[in-house]
Amino acid sequence: METRSSHTYFHGLDGLRGFAAMMVVFGHIEGFKEKAHFLPELSLNTLSVVRALAPQGVNIFFTLSGFLITYLLLAEKQRTADIAIRQFYLRRVFRIWPLFFLAVFLSFFVFPHVFDVHFFHVKTTPDFMQKFLLSLFLFPNIVFVGYGHIFFHGILWSIGSEEQFYLVWPHVMRSARTTLRTLLLLLAGCISVQYLFSTLRLRTGNPVYYVLENIVVFSPMIVGAIGAVICFEKKLPLNTSKRAFALICALIVVLYRVNLPLGVLDRTIYSLLYLALILNLIEKKSVLINFDSRLMRYLGKISYGIYIFHSLPIALAIVVAGQFNASSFGLNIFIYAVSVALTILLAHLSFKYFESGFLRLKEKYGYKAEQERRFHGVPATNP
Repeated sequence: METRSSHTYFHGLDGLRGFAAMMVVFGHIEGFKEKAHFLPELSLNTLSVVRALAPQGVNIFFTLSGFLITYLLLAEKQRTADIAIRQFYLRRVFRIWPLFFLAVFLSFFVFPHVFDVHFFHVKTTPDFMQKFLLSLFLFPNIVFVGYGHIFFHGILWSIGSEEQFYLVWPHVMRSARTTLRTLLLLLAGCISVQYLFSTLRLRTGNPVYYVLENIVVFSPMIVGAIGAVICFEKKLPLNTSKRAFALICALIVVLYRVNLPLGVLDRTIYSLLYLALILNLIEKKSVLINFDSRLMRYLGKISYGIYIFHSLPIALAIVVAGQFNASSFGLNIFIYAVSVALTILLAHLSFKYFESGFLRLKEKYGYKAEQERRFHGVPATNP
Protein backbone atom coordinates (compact mmCIF):
# COMPACT_ATOMS: atom_id res chain seq x y z
CA MET A 1 0.00 0.00 0.00
CA GLU A 2 1.24 3.47 -0.90
CA THR A 3 0.12 6.98 -0.10
CA ARG A 4 0.13 9.35 -3.05
CA SER A 5 -0.53 12.95 -2.00
CA SER A 6 -3.96 12.73 -0.39
CA HIS A 7 -4.74 9.36 -1.91
CA THR A 8 -4.29 5.86 -0.58
CA TYR A 9 -3.24 3.41 -3.29
CA PHE A 10 -3.49 -0.37 -2.99
CA HIS A 11 -1.48 -2.62 -5.26
CA GLY A 12 -3.54 -4.92 -7.47
CA LEU A 13 -6.97 -3.44 -6.84
CA ASP A 14 -7.11 -1.42 -10.06
CA GLY A 15 -6.31 -4.63 -11.91
CA LEU A 16 -8.98 -6.55 -10.00
CA ARG A 17 -11.50 -3.87 -10.92
CA GLY A 18 -10.52 -4.21 -14.59
CA PHE A 19 -10.77 -7.99 -14.35
CA ALA A 20 -14.28 -7.70 -12.86
CA ALA A 21 -15.32 -5.34 -15.67
CA MET A 22 -14.18 -7.87 -18.27
CA MET A 23 -16.08 -10.62 -16.41
CA VAL A 24 -19.23 -8.56 -16.94
CA VAL A 25 -18.40 -8.05 -20.64
CA PHE A 26 -17.79 -11.75 -21.36
CA GLY A 27 -20.80 -12.81 -19.31
CA HIS A 28 -23.06 -10.39 -21.17
CA ILE A 29 -21.77 -11.44 -24.59
CA GLU A 30 -23.18 -14.90 -23.94
CA GLY A 31 -26.27 -13.48 -22.24
CA PHE A 32 -27.05 -11.17 -25.17
CA LYS A 33 -26.50 -14.02 -27.66
CA GLU A 34 -29.03 -16.06 -25.72
CA LYS A 35 -31.52 -13.16 -25.71
CA ALA A 36 -31.13 -12.88 -29.49
CA HIS A 37 -31.30 -16.68 -30.00
CA PHE A 38 -28.08 -16.24 -31.98
CA LEU A 39 -25.67 -19.16 -32.50
CA PRO A 40 -27.39 -21.42 -29.93
CA GLU A 41 -25.11 -24.28 -31.01
CA LEU A 42 -22.13 -22.30 -29.71
CA SER A 43 -23.78 -20.92 -26.58
CA LEU A 44 -21.68 -21.07 -23.43
CA ASN A 45 -24.50 -19.76 -21.29
CA THR A 46 -25.52 -23.31 -20.44
CA LEU A 47 -22.40 -23.45 -18.26
CA SER A 48 -22.98 -22.23 -14.71
CA VAL A 49 -19.47 -20.73 -14.63
CA VAL A 50 -20.29 -18.50 -17.61
CA ARG A 51 -23.70 -17.52 -16.23
CA ALA A 52 -21.96 -16.45 -13.02
CA LEU A 53 -19.50 -14.09 -14.73
CA ALA A 54 -21.63 -10.95 -15.03
CA PRO A 55 -23.42 -11.02 -11.64
CA GLN A 56 -20.24 -11.99 -9.81
CA GLY A 57 -18.26 -9.29 -11.62
CA VAL A 58 -20.74 -6.82 -10.14
CA ASN A 59 -20.36 -8.50 -6.74
CA ILE A 60 -16.60 -7.91 -6.93
CA PHE A 61 -17.28 -4.24 -7.73
CA PHE A 62 -19.54 -3.97 -4.68
CA THR A 63 -17.00 -5.58 -2.34
CA LEU A 64 -14.16 -3.43 -3.70
CA SER A 65 -16.27 -0.31 -3.37
CA GLY A 66 -17.13 -1.02 0.26
CA PHE A 67 -13.49 -1.76 1.07
CA LEU A 68 -11.97 1.31 -0.61
CA ILE A 69 -14.57 3.86 0.43
CA THR A 70 -14.50 2.70 4.03
CA TYR A 71 -10.70 2.64 4.20
CA LEU A 72 -10.52 6.21 2.87
CA LEU A 73 -13.14 7.37 5.38
CA LEU A 74 -11.24 5.71 8.22
CA ALA A 75 -8.02 7.37 7.09
CA GLU A 76 -9.73 10.76 6.90
CA LYS A 77 -11.28 10.30 10.32
CA GLN A 78 -7.87 9.44 11.76
CA ARG A 79 -6.23 12.50 10.15
CA THR A 80 -8.88 15.07 10.98
CA ALA A 81 -10.94 13.49 13.79
CA ASP A 82 -13.98 13.92 11.52
CA ILE A 83 -15.36 13.16 8.05
CA ALA A 84 -16.10 15.97 5.60
CA ILE A 85 -19.50 14.86 4.35
CA ARG A 86 -19.92 17.54 1.68
CA GLN A 87 -16.50 16.81 0.15
CA PHE A 88 -17.30 13.10 0.17
CA TYR A 89 -20.50 13.72 -1.78
CA LEU A 90 -18.71 16.04 -4.21
CA ARG A 91 -16.13 13.38 -4.97
CA ARG A 92 -18.87 10.83 -5.66
CA VAL A 93 -20.85 13.28 -7.80
CA PHE A 94 -17.89 14.17 -10.03
CA ARG A 95 -16.84 10.53 -10.40
CA ILE A 96 -20.19 8.78 -10.86
CA TRP A 97 -22.88 11.17 -12.02
CA PRO A 98 -21.58 12.45 -15.41
CA LEU A 99 -21.35 9.01 -17.03
CA PHE A 100 -24.42 7.74 -15.21
CA PHE A 101 -26.65 10.56 -16.46
CA LEU A 102 -25.16 10.31 -19.95
CA ALA A 103 -26.22 6.65 -19.96
CA VAL A 104 -29.71 7.58 -18.73
CA PHE A 105 -30.03 10.18 -21.51
CA LEU A 106 -28.83 7.77 -24.21
CA SER A 107 -31.07 4.93 -23.04
CA PHE A 108 -34.24 7.05 -22.91
CA PHE A 109 -33.80 9.62 -25.67
CA VAL A 110 -31.31 8.28 -28.22
CA PHE A 111 -31.17 4.51 -28.59
CA PRO A 112 -34.96 3.95 -28.69
CA HIS A 113 -34.96 6.09 -31.85
CA VAL A 114 -31.65 5.23 -33.55
CA PHE A 115 -30.80 1.69 -32.37
CA ASP A 116 -33.82 -0.06 -30.89
CA VAL A 117 -32.34 -3.51 -30.29
CA HIS A 118 -35.00 -6.05 -31.22
CA PHE A 119 -34.01 -8.75 -28.73
CA PHE A 120 -34.48 -6.42 -25.75
CA HIS A 121 -38.21 -6.72 -25.25
CA VAL A 122 -38.49 -4.31 -22.31
CA LYS A 123 -38.69 -0.75 -23.63
CA THR A 124 -38.76 2.73 -22.13
CA THR A 125 -42.51 2.80 -22.86
CA PRO A 126 -45.08 2.28 -21.43
CA ASP A 127 -44.64 4.10 -18.10
CA PHE A 128 -41.93 6.24 -19.67
CA MET A 129 -42.12 9.06 -17.13
CA GLN A 130 -42.11 6.73 -14.13
CA LYS A 131 -39.05 4.86 -15.43
CA PHE A 132 -37.26 8.07 -16.34
CA LEU A 133 -37.92 9.83 -13.03
CA LEU A 134 -36.83 6.79 -11.03
CA SER A 135 -33.60 6.76 -13.03
CA LEU A 136 -33.14 10.52 -12.72
CA PHE A 137 -33.39 10.29 -8.93
CA LEU A 138 -30.85 7.44 -8.77
CA PHE A 139 -33.25 4.50 -8.51
CA PRO A 140 -32.49 2.59 -11.73
CA ASN A 141 -32.42 -0.59 -9.65
CA ILE A 142 -36.17 -0.22 -9.07
CA VAL A 143 -36.68 0.15 -12.83
CA PHE A 144 -34.57 -2.95 -13.47
CA VAL A 145 -36.26 -5.15 -10.87
CA GLY A 146 -39.76 -3.79 -11.47
CA TYR A 147 -39.79 -3.71 -15.28
CA GLY A 148 -36.83 -5.68 -16.63
CA HIS A 149 -33.67 -5.06 -18.64
CA ILE A 150 -33.98 -2.00 -20.89
CA PHE A 151 -31.18 -1.83 -23.47
CA PHE A 152 -28.20 0.24 -22.25
CA HIS A 153 -30.11 1.01 -19.06
CA GLY A 154 -30.37 -2.30 -17.23
CA ILE A 155 -26.73 -2.32 -16.13
CA LEU A 156 -27.30 0.97 -14.28
CA TRP A 157 -29.09 -0.91 -11.49
CA SER A 158 -25.78 -1.51 -9.69
CA ILE A 159 -24.82 2.17 -9.95
CA GLY A 160 -28.09 3.02 -8.23
CA SER A 161 -27.40 0.53 -5.44
CA GLU A 162 -23.93 1.97 -4.89
CA GLU A 163 -25.21 5.55 -4.84
CA GLN A 164 -27.85 4.65 -2.27
CA PHE A 165 -25.08 3.05 -0.18
CA TYR A 166 -22.87 6.14 -0.56
CA LEU A 167 -25.74 8.36 0.56
CA VAL A 168 -25.73 6.98 4.09
CA TRP A 169 -22.28 5.48 4.50
CA PRO A 170 -20.22 8.54 5.52
CA HIS A 171 -22.80 9.28 8.23
CA VAL A 172 -22.50 5.68 9.51
CA MET A 173 -18.71 5.90 9.59
CA ARG A 174 -18.77 9.34 11.16
CA SER A 175 -21.06 8.41 14.03
CA ALA A 176 -19.94 4.81 14.71
CA ARG A 177 -18.09 4.52 18.03
CA THR A 178 -17.19 0.84 17.77
CA THR A 179 -16.87 0.55 14.01
CA LEU A 180 -16.41 -3.20 13.60
CA ARG A 181 -19.32 -4.07 15.89
CA THR A 182 -21.53 -1.55 14.07
CA LEU A 183 -20.67 -3.04 10.68
CA LEU A 184 -21.29 -6.61 11.84
CA LEU A 185 -24.71 -5.57 13.16
CA LEU A 186 -25.50 -3.80 9.88
CA LEU A 187 -24.50 -6.90 7.90
CA ALA A 188 -26.73 -9.10 10.04
CA GLY A 189 -29.56 -6.58 9.66
CA CYS A 190 -29.16 -6.41 5.89
CA ILE A 191 -29.26 -10.20 5.53
CA SER A 192 -32.27 -10.41 7.89
CA VAL A 193 -34.23 -7.80 5.92
CA GLN A 194 -33.51 -9.61 2.66
CA TYR A 195 -34.62 -12.90 4.23
CA LEU A 196 -37.83 -11.25 5.47
CA PHE A 197 -38.70 -9.87 2.03
CA SER A 198 -37.82 -13.18 0.39
CA THR A 199 -40.08 -15.08 2.79
CA LEU A 200 -42.96 -12.63 2.31
CA ARG A 201 -42.57 -12.87 -1.48
CA LEU A 202 -42.77 -16.67 -1.40
CA ARG A 203 -45.76 -16.67 0.96
CA THR A 204 -47.82 -13.92 -0.66
CA GLY A 205 -46.65 -13.88 -4.27
CA ASN A 206 -46.68 -10.07 -4.07
CA PRO A 207 -44.12 -8.69 -6.59
CA VAL A 208 -43.50 -5.68 -4.33
CA TYR A 209 -41.52 -7.91 -1.97
CA TYR A 210 -39.39 -9.10 -4.89
CA VAL A 211 -38.54 -5.48 -5.66
CA LEU A 212 -37.72 -4.75 -2.01
CA GLU A 213 -35.64 -7.93 -1.68
CA ASN A 214 -33.50 -6.93 -4.64
CA ILE A 215 -33.02 -3.33 -3.55
CA VAL A 216 -31.41 -4.29 -0.22
CA VAL A 217 -28.19 -5.64 -1.78
CA PHE A 218 -25.71 -3.85 0.44
CA SER A 219 -24.18 -6.93 2.09
CA PRO A 220 -21.14 -7.16 -0.28
CA MET A 221 -20.34 -3.49 0.35
CA ILE A 222 -20.64 -4.00 4.12
CA VAL A 223 -18.39 -7.08 3.88
CA GLY A 224 -15.85 -4.94 2.01
CA ALA A 225 -16.19 -2.30 4.73
CA ILE A 226 -15.55 -4.89 7.45
CA GLY A 227 -12.40 -5.90 5.58
CA ALA A 228 -11.30 -2.27 5.47
CA VAL A 229 -11.68 -1.96 9.25
CA ILE A 230 -9.74 -5.19 9.81
CA CYS A 231 -7.00 -3.98 7.46
CA PHE A 232 -6.89 -0.41 8.78
CA GLU A 233 -6.93 -1.30 12.46
CA LYS A 234 -4.83 -4.47 11.96
CA LYS A 235 -7.39 -6.51 13.87
CA LEU A 236 -6.11 -9.77 12.40
CA PRO A 237 -2.65 -10.82 11.21
CA LEU A 238 -2.87 -11.13 7.41
CA ASN A 239 -0.58 -14.07 6.71
CA THR A 240 -1.29 -14.12 3.00
CA SER A 241 0.48 -16.48 0.63
CA LYS A 242 0.52 -17.61 -2.98
CA ARG A 243 -1.07 -20.90 -1.98
CA ALA A 244 -3.86 -19.12 -0.11
CA PHE A 245 -4.58 -16.97 -3.17
CA ALA A 246 -4.69 -20.03 -5.44
CA LEU A 247 -6.95 -21.88 -2.98
CA ILE A 248 -9.40 -18.97 -2.78
CA CYS A 249 -9.53 -18.70 -6.59
CA ALA A 250 -10.14 -22.45 -6.90
CA LEU A 251 -12.93 -22.32 -4.31
CA ILE A 252 -14.62 -19.44 -6.17
CA VAL A 253 -14.51 -21.34 -9.48
CA VAL A 254 -15.89 -24.49 -7.80
CA LEU A 255 -18.78 -22.49 -6.32
CA TYR A 256 -19.47 -20.98 -9.76
CA ARG A 257 -19.48 -24.50 -11.18
CA VAL A 258 -21.71 -26.25 -8.65
CA ASN A 259 -24.07 -23.24 -8.42
CA LEU A 260 -25.33 -23.99 -4.91
CA PRO A 261 -28.74 -22.46 -4.01
CA LEU A 262 -27.44 -20.10 -1.32
CA GLY A 263 -30.51 -17.85 -1.24
CA VAL A 264 -30.07 -14.49 0.48
CA LEU A 265 -26.61 -15.56 1.66
CA ASP A 266 -25.32 -15.83 -1.92
CA ARG A 267 -23.88 -12.31 -2.18
CA THR A 268 -22.44 -12.41 1.32
CA ILE A 269 -20.62 -15.72 0.91
CA TYR A 270 -19.09 -14.73 -2.41
CA SER A 271 -18.16 -11.28 -1.14
CA LEU A 272 -16.27 -12.88 1.78
CA LEU A 273 -14.19 -14.80 -0.76
CA TYR A 274 -13.63 -11.64 -2.83
CA LEU A 275 -12.55 -9.84 0.32
CA ALA A 276 -9.99 -12.60 0.90
CA LEU A 277 -8.69 -11.98 -2.64
CA ILE A 278 -8.49 -8.25 -1.95
CA LEU A 279 -6.50 -8.77 1.25
CA ASN A 280 -4.12 -11.09 -0.60
CA LEU A 281 -3.67 -8.66 -3.48
CA ILE A 282 -2.76 -5.68 -1.34
CA GLU A 283 -0.04 -7.83 0.22
CA LYS A 284 1.28 -8.47 -3.32
CA LYS A 285 1.27 -12.25 -2.96
CA SER A 286 -0.63 -13.10 -6.17
CA VAL A 287 1.09 -15.04 -8.94
CA LEU A 288 -1.85 -16.40 -10.94
CA ILE A 289 -2.51 -13.09 -12.70
CA ASN A 290 -0.39 -9.99 -12.47
CA PHE A 291 -3.17 -7.63 -11.41
CA ASP A 292 -0.63 -4.84 -11.12
CA SER A 293 0.50 -5.05 -14.75
CA ARG A 294 0.21 -1.99 -16.96
CA LEU A 295 -2.65 -3.53 -18.97
CA MET A 296 -4.66 -4.63 -15.93
CA ARG A 297 -4.19 -1.28 -14.21
CA TYR A 298 -5.39 0.55 -17.32
CA LEU A 299 -8.44 -1.69 -17.62
CA GLY A 300 -9.16 -0.81 -14.00
CA LYS A 301 -8.68 2.87 -14.73
CA ILE A 302 -11.30 2.81 -17.51
CA SER A 303 -13.48 0.13 -15.88
CA TYR A 304 -16.39 2.49 -15.25
CA GLY A 305 -16.58 3.24 -18.97
CA ILE A 306 -16.23 -0.45 -19.80
CA TYR A 307 -19.18 -1.19 -17.56
CA ILE A 308 -21.37 1.63 -18.86
CA PHE A 309 -20.70 1.23 -22.60
CA HIS A 310 -20.26 -2.51 -23.16
CA SER A 311 -23.92 -3.18 -23.99
CA LEU A 312 -23.70 -1.14 -27.19
CA PRO A 313 -20.74 -2.95 -28.83
CA ILE A 314 -22.14 -6.37 -27.89
CA ALA A 315 -25.60 -5.64 -29.32
CA LEU A 316 -24.09 -3.98 -32.41
CA ALA A 317 -21.78 -6.96 -33.02
CA ILE A 318 -24.67 -9.43 -32.78
CA VAL A 319 -26.89 -7.38 -35.13
CA VAL A 320 -24.09 -6.98 -37.69
CA ALA A 321 -23.07 -10.65 -37.44
CA GLY A 322 -26.65 -11.59 -38.28
CA GLN A 323 -26.19 -10.01 -41.71
CA PHE A 324 -23.22 -12.24 -42.63
CA ASN A 325 -23.30 -15.67 -44.19
CA ALA A 326 -20.34 -17.27 -42.49
CA SER A 327 -19.51 -20.23 -40.27
CA SER A 328 -20.89 -20.19 -36.75
CA PHE A 329 -17.39 -20.30 -35.33
CA GLY A 330 -16.29 -17.34 -37.45
CA LEU A 331 -19.35 -15.30 -36.43
CA ASN A 332 -18.70 -16.08 -32.77
CA ILE A 333 -15.09 -14.90 -33.07
CA PHE A 334 -16.35 -11.74 -34.79
CA ILE A 335 -18.81 -11.01 -31.97
CA TYR A 336 -16.18 -11.45 -29.27
CA ALA A 337 -13.50 -9.46 -31.09
CA VAL A 338 -15.76 -6.52 -31.96
CA SER A 339 -17.43 -6.47 -28.53
CA VAL A 340 -14.18 -6.41 -26.56
CA ALA A 341 -12.23 -4.08 -28.88
CA LEU A 342 -15.03 -1.54 -29.30
CA THR A 343 -15.88 -1.59 -25.58
CA ILE A 344 -12.28 -0.81 -24.62
CA LEU A 345 -12.07 1.89 -27.31
CA LEU A 346 -15.27 3.61 -26.13
CA ALA A 347 -14.14 3.40 -22.50
CA HIS A 348 -10.74 4.85 -23.42
CA LEU A 349 -12.30 7.76 -25.32
CA SER A 350 -14.81 8.36 -22.54
CA PHE A 351 -12.10 8.49 -19.90
CA LYS A 352 -9.79 10.72 -21.93
CA TYR A 353 -12.28 13.21 -23.32
CA PHE A 354 -15.26 13.10 -20.94
CA GLU A 355 -14.55 11.67 -17.50
CA SER A 356 -11.10 13.23 -17.01
CA GLY A 357 -12.53 16.76 -16.89
CA PHE A 358 -14.88 15.81 -14.07
CA LEU A 359 -12.08 13.96 -12.28
CA ARG A 360 -10.08 17.20 -12.21
CA LEU A 361 -13.09 18.86 -10.57
CA LYS A 362 -13.20 15.97 -8.12
CA GLU A 363 -9.61 16.74 -7.15
CA LYS A 364 -10.20 20.47 -6.94
CA TYR A 365 -13.37 20.46 -4.88
CA GLY A 366 -12.83 17.18 -3.05
CA TYR A 367 -9.37 16.33 -1.79
CA LYS A 368 -7.80 19.77 -2.28
CA ALA A 369 -10.73 21.53 -0.63
CA GLU A 370 -10.31 19.21 2.34
CA GLN A 371 -6.56 19.93 2.52
CA GLU A 372 -7.08 23.71 2.33
CA ARG A 373 -9.68 23.58 5.08
CA ARG A 374 -7.27 21.75 7.37
CA PHE A 375 -4.44 24.14 6.44
CA HIS A 376 -6.53 27.15 7.47
CA GLY A 377 -7.63 25.43 10.64
CA VAL A 378 -11.26 24.98 9.64
CA PRO A 379 -12.78 21.79 11.07
CA ALA A 380 -13.63 19.14 8.47
CA THR A 381 -17.34 19.15 9.12
CA ASN A 382 -20.42 19.37 7.01
CA PRO A 383 -21.78 22.95 7.27
